[in-house]
Amino acid sequence: MKRFLTIIVLLFTLSFASYGGYIHLKLDLGRHSGYLINTNRIVYKEAKYDISGGVSAEFNFSRAFALEFGAFYKTYKVAANVQYILTDTNKIAYYTPIYKVHYLSIPSYFKLYFLNEEISPYFFVGADINFYLNSSYEFEDPDGTGIGPYDGKHKDFRVFFDIGLGVLFAPDSLGLEIEIHLVNDFGYMFKTKTDDDYNVRINGVELVIGKRF
Repeated sequence: MKRFLTIIVLLFTLSFASYGGYIHLKLDLGRHSGYLINTNRIVYKEAKYDISGGVSAEFNFSRAFALEFGAFYKTYKVAANVQYILTDTNKIAYYTPIYKVHYLSIPSYFKLYFLNEEISPYFFVGADINFYLNSSYEFEDPDGTGIGPYDGKHKDFRVFFDIGLGVLFAPDSLGLEIEIHLVNDFGYMFKTKTDDDYNVRINGVELVIGKRF
């Protein structure tokens, strides 16, 4: 996996170094939530905020169609509010597991521009290929019950689906981009031994601000 990841980084570095078209520097402000799978407890999604950044290159086939590829240091901070009944006191308690996971993210998007003037809205759809880097885990436990969800081994490789809208302002001068991404997880966060173990899925909304060169 490390060798494959190194090859991916080198290929993107060479592509950016040799490419003479549009380069994008982007800042990603996310609001993500997680859902615990395979649990009989009551689970509510609780959004957390995170920030990421990276660079991408856009290849234009015409005034309307383009492909964009990038490399990002991506953070997903997610939580879920879990309620359950304490058997000894018959009271309802809750805890909030919080996951903060970092990836090297390789997004690829198909883009459709509606205008090619000073204000150019566009639609995009694609996927983020994510390589696991590191993570942290904690849970808020106001009742002091000490109960937390399964915290297993993170998957090394994950895919997220992206769809959204963007606006490009003054492409020949200002080159400012603003995008809204809807992000959905194709799989699960953890490798688990059985289907009865806890697992986590992620979805959310991201505001992306970029500068086009």
